[in-house]
Amino acid sequence: MLLLMRCSTGEDWQLIMFELSNQEGYDGVPCKDDQSYQDMMEEGILGCGNDFSYFYFFSFMILISMLILNLSVAAVIEGLATARKENCGIVDSEQIDKLIDIWKDYDPNGTGWITITDLVFVICELDPPLGMKRSEKSGEMEQEKVEDGDTHSNTNMQERFLVNLNKKIIIKKVEALVLLKDLHVKTYKNGDC
Repeated sequence: MLLLMRCSTGEDWQLIMFELSNQEGYDGVPCKDDQSYQDMMEEGILGCGNDFSYFYFFSFMILISMLILNLSVAAVIEGLATARKENCGIVDSEQIDKLIDIWKDYDPNGTGWITITDLVFVICELDPPLGMKRSEKSGEMEQEKVEDGDTHSNTNMQERFLVNLNKKIIIKKVEALVLLKDLHVKTYKNGDC
């Protein structure tokens, strides 16, 4: 078995094949077809090989080469499948571009900082997995579009809702706090969210 493992590495397998097919003998000593145990103890092993070793080793090497090649290909394919599975749900370049475009609206100077209120609006505008944008029919997050000309100057409305007139978005402050809590953003109930 160790000999076959060594041959499967491709190292000098042909020399072993030639030795096993030798029918002339070694160093001037002829080979013997029928050697008893006693003869082997006295003279050493002088058995003759046969031509079957050519067929055996060629077929062995072809099968092992195919097997190793198939195992290598299978390992690569499995690695790619694993990588694809791990990357499932990861943000793609289009979503990052959309985030950058929306962020620019809230941070026109490019400081990298926006208020928590603006963060809520950014999250409301982005599709998952970056944001929480819902279709208007879903009703999971009450996000209302503001009609042109509406000012919502009612103080009670301003206290209960976050309003972005430019983007025409209204969201309840309670829902914004829940959203930020789910994202593990530190918020304070008595302050501006």
